[in-house]
Amino acid sequence: MSVSWTTLQDSPDNIPPVRTSTVRYGLNKDSLIDKVTSPTTSMRTLTEDLSTYDYCGNVWETREMNSVTLTDLPSDTDVYYTVEPVGAPGSDDVSPVYMFHTMPEVPPSEIHFLATADMGDQDTHDWASINEMVRESEQCNNPNSTTIPITLGLMIGDISYNLDLPPSGDNFMADMAPMTQNYPWQYGPGNHEADCNYTYANYRGRFAAQNLTAAKHGENSGSSRWYSFDHGPMHAIIIDTDAWGFDEVAYILEDQYNWLVQDLEAVDRDVTPFIVLLGHRPMYCSSVTGQQGSHLGYPKQMDGWEGKISEPLNYGEGFRNLGLKPPDFEQRRTLQHDDNDDDLACGVSDLIRNGMISEVDGSRKYGIEPLMEKYEIDVYLTGHEHNYERTYPVLNGEFTKSYDSPKKPVHVVIGSGGAYGTDEFGSAGPWDAFRSTEWSYTDIVMNMTHFHLTQKLATNSTIIDEFVLRK
Repeated sequence: MSVSWTTLQDSPDNIPPVRTSTVRYGLNKDSLIDKVTSPTTSMRTLTEDLSTYDYCGNVWETREMNSVTLTDLPSDTDVYYTVEPVGAPGSDDVSPVYMFHTMPEVPPSEIHFLATADMGDQDTHDWASINEMVRESEQCNNPNSTTIPITLGLMIGDISYNLDLPPSGDNFMADMAPMTQNYPWQYGPGNHEADCNYTYANYRGRFAAQNLTAAKHGENSGSSRWYSFDHGPMHAIIIDTDAWGFDEVAYILEDQYNWLVQDLEAVDRDVTPFIVLLGHRPMYCSSVTGQQGSHLGYPKQMDGWEGKISEPLNYGEGFRNLGLKPPDFEQRRTLQHDDNDDDLACGVSDLIRNGMISEVDGSRKYGIEPLMEKYEIDVYLTGHEHNYERTYPVLNGEFTKSYDSPKKPVHVVIGSGGAYGTDEFGSAGPWDAFRSTEWSYTDIVMNMTHFHLTQKLATNSTIIDEFVLRK
């Protein structure tokens, strides 16, 4: 178990001295007799300036980064802990006592977790789902509750709007703390995590512990932007879908894809019968914004930009250096293959599904849908579009309305966590099962044979949609 926290420094120009990050822990909240330490690191980053559409401002921020990993913990046990330091240099402040529960030695056959995407901090987005997820976590994890405890949270990009836009990032992490201090949350990057200069510095800094994450039978990717882990009957895989959309991020395509193939090869379906893939950009969607644009490259584009900015000089160089045709900058031609294809435009979904197009011979590379078919991926959880949209099981545009062993993945857009605005729908796709523009979050219970997803309103957890996928 890794415990991470950050401290904003008063002066962005002064790199704080290296201190010792400390976690004191024990099996009794009144007796924290064990201690693990690691040296602090520093993160100095540019903040965003939303008044300019190159996004980089001239204000720097410096944070002290703390991350400590606890090993050899007893299984299926409550562990109490404190962290220090939680103040500026010179401060000896210690956190309150927190608690998490370790996993049993034998992986549980039934799990309960929350998921969301595209969610701002509760202070500036008071319609966001955080407060209701906190309430549900406290209710389910109460010792007197008969509900399966929530043991995991997943967020698939566009975190806080934005991690590099003060004070949203710090406010967001503080809002999430009632959950994150008690059970792990795993994050995946979205286009808003690229930072103003495509360094992903705030994302990589805050979630550096994910660099250590690896599934039991897979290889550690060494990156917090694409990685996998096992949790009960689920093998979860996070990928960075900006690689198919941002010219500046194309360089990760080959490494990420090669890692993904070997990870899928290593999955033991007897242990983790469900494979859940998570990536920020959708492969099937019917949002109007998905048909107009897709936040492509520098300078960044807002939703509905509609060509008011000309294609930058040297746009596409990152893709062309790899021998690949870049996405059309203005997204007027979002379907990159057969002009007679009936699929709805959905940003760069065709490129993610079928692969980037070779400039040499027109062949496709790095497509995800062939892998979904070969390795029978069950569910794709995604965001980017600020709404909720569930498909029938669908593969290569062909779908079935049955959720009983469909041999096709269900695609669920869960970008309804609470962004700066909703994305309206256009015409429904033939594969569409349910759509909603209400702010909501995702609650999932699964066992070795059933994947049960319920979508709940951010206001009061009323269920607006649900389905059960059966093996």
